[in-house]
Amino acid sequence: HENFGISIVEAMAAGCAVVVSEHVGIKEEIRTAGAGSVTSLDPARIAAALDDWLGDEGRRHEAGTRGREFALSTYDWAPIAARWLHRYEQLMVKSSRRHSGPTHGGGG
Repeated sequence: HENFGISIVEAMAAGCAVVVSEHVGIKEEIRTAGAGSVTSLDPARIAAALDDWLGDEGRRHEAGTRGREFALSTYDWAPIAARWLHRYEQLMVKSSRRHSGPTHGGGG
């Protein structure tokens, strides 16, 4: 049970398939990326999810690969910096448009 799941992102970056509870903040991203599974906190469901993953090495490997790609493309510093740079550029353009509009006033 974790609000974001930094240890989960670290596991994905290391190429591990993950099993998380429905209370983890990035559960939807894990589902979408196909990086693991999301389960309730019910012990029987956790055990079943672990059994499923432990019993299929190929599936674990595929999910681990997808999780690594997702983690590195989303949470590595280089793509984070690129997204912020793009956002700052958008703000600069917006600000520039606002300040370069038509001026009103008397000549003289």
